[in-house]
Amino acid sequence: MRRRVGLTVCALAAASIPASCQRAAPPRPRHCTLERAMAEHPAPQPASRPAAAGASCPAGMVLLPGGVDRAAHMRMTGAFAGVLPGGEAGTPIAPFCLDRTEATVGAYRACVERGACSAPDSGESCNWADPTRVDHPINCVDWCQAAAFCRAVGKRLPTALEWLWAARGGARGWTFPWGAEPPDDTRLCWRRYDFDRRRGAGTCPAESFPRGASPEGVLGLAGNVREWTATAWRFAATMDELSVRGGAWENDPRYTNVHSESDYRYAPWYREPTIGFRCAADPR
Repeated sequence: MRRRVGLTVCALAAASIPASCQRAAPPRPRHCTLERAMAEHPAPQPASRPAAAGASCPAGMVLLPGGVDRAAHMRMTGAFAGVLPGGEAGTPIAPFCLDRTEATVGAYRACVERGACSAPDSGESCNWADPTRVDHPINCVDWCQAAAFCRAVGKRLPTALEWLWAARGGARGWTFPWGAEPPDDTRLCWRRYDFDRRRGAGTCPAESFPRGASPEGVLGLAGNVREWTATAWRFAATMDELSVRGGAWENDPRYTNVHSESDYRYAPWYREPTIGFRCAADPR
C-alpha cells in the first residue's frame, strides 16, 4: 500500500499517517511524457559483454563488477504487484560504472550554463536557487532533465536492476548498502522532515555519510534523494511510470523504509525535492 505524503510517495510502515502529511500531486506538465522522454532521450542499453581486463571508469565513478542476480525483485504489493521488468531471478548483470555520488547542484549548473540542460524547479526545499547548496544533490528535476544531463556528460541513467545491484552489494544481496545493520544517523541523510509541522531541513552534501557507503564506495544510495532510473513500468496505456529507487532526506522510520529494495514509481514529468539522480556508464 502506498500513498503520497509530505514531499514524496511513502511505503507505509505504520498503520496510519497524520492527515497533515497528505499532499496532492502537482499539475502535470506537457513537455515530459513517457513517449517524448523515450524518443528524445533514449536510454543507452547497458553492455551485454563482460568488461575487458583492465577496464576503468571515468573520474568520479566506481566500477561495479557484474554477476548473476539471484533475487527476483518485486514491486510493492497492491493492484500493480509484480516482478520489476527484467528482474527475474537469475538475471545476469554486466559490469558497469556508477557515479560515486548523486549529481550535484554544481555539476548540473555547469550543464545549464553550457546550454545542454534546462533549469530545474526552485521552490521550497529545491536546491537550485540556494547558493549554499552547490555540493548538495540536484533535486526537483524530472526524468527528461536527468536523462539529458547524463547524455550531456557522455553517460546514461542506470537501469533499476543496475541500481539495485549496487545498493545490495552485488551478489552479497545485502538489505542496506552497508550490510545488514539497521540504519542510523551516521549512515544516511534522513529524518529531516517534520511530518506534523510539514517543514524540513532538506538534503545533505552529496559527499556525506561515508559509513553508509556500498562495498565499492558508492555514497547516498539509502538516503538524501531518491533516484531516477531508466526502467519504465507499463501498466496500461495511461499508466506509464518510471522506477525511482532509494531513500530520501525526509524518510521517517515511523512511515517509510530505506532498505535497498524500496520501490517507488513516478510519471516522467514529476519533480520533487526528494528526487534526484546519478549517472551510469559502461567500463572502457
